[in-house]
Amino acid sequence: MPTPDAVLPPPTPAARRAMEAARSLAGSDPAQARRLALPLLGQPALHVEALAMVIELSRRLGDGPTAAAFARRAARLAPKSALARVLATNALMDAGFPDEALNQALAAVALAPRDLAANLAAVRAALAANRPAAGLPAAVALLRAPDCLETLRLAAGLLDACFGGQAWGAAWRDGATVTGCLRRCSPALPEVLVLADDLPLGRVAATPLAGLPALGGFRLPLPAGLDAAMLEVVRADDGIPLFGSPLAAGPTEVGHA
Repeated sequence: MPTPDAVLPPPTPAARRAMEAARSLAGSDPAQARRLALPLLGQPALHVEALAMVIELSRRLGDGPTAAAFARRAARLAPKSALARVLATNALMDAGFPDEALNQALAAVALAPRDLAANLAAVRAALAANRPAAGLPAAVALLRAPDCLETLRLAAGLLDACFGGQAWGAAWRDGATVTGCLRRCSPALPEVLVLADDLPLGRVAATPLAGLPALGGFRLPLPAGLDAAMLEVVRADDGIPLFGSPLAAGPTEVGHA
């Protein structure tokens, strides 16, 4: 069994000083910082931080093989750590192993489906491996947390690759609201129709998103006391379901991915 951190032998004073020096030099002299961090892999209490530092510094130094080797080690040592999997994903992509990177990224998302770094890694890895469909759930998760324009653009790029430039849409429940995003392929604002037990529940237009006018977002509050098993969310013009439809109609609180 793994040894709890509380009972690990403390690092030696020299090791503490070396780690402090490595931290301070990481921004200005990554090569020297890595030289200081490598011996600290033998210090149990500092091993995790030193390992993450060596991986990131190796990437910054353009040393893909070293970064990939230590990233694989991190994933082996901590297979249930989404962070270790994300580190491995990034290093393996840099080193030119896109398929292996994608496997690590998908494992990270399985461990932490709401984690922003894991979903970003999965979308990037899926695009790098030319397997965009594998990153579709992660892309939708990023659409649900539109805190960064570049994140939205990356997620939309993967969905564009999946749908070959055609119109697409994604929908999800966010508490008592049906929310989603659509790709606009004409000047007209696309509309979404929400159905409960095949009966229209509401219709809403997708308004352009700031900074990404080709994307439209929508929100449709659900009526209180809704009695329906599932909700269908479709494009109003052609009835094509949005990705994620049908949605569970019961009371849920999803939150952001």
